[in-house]
Amino acid sequence: MGKVLSRLMKKLSADGPKRILMLGLDNA
Repeated sequence: MGKVLSRLMKKLSADGPKRILMLGLDNA
């Protein structure tokens, strides 16, 4: 599970802050 999470974080940081904000809104 840790590997998947780290991979997700890498993808998010690569996608940029906007992507992270969108995901945050989805989870809210």
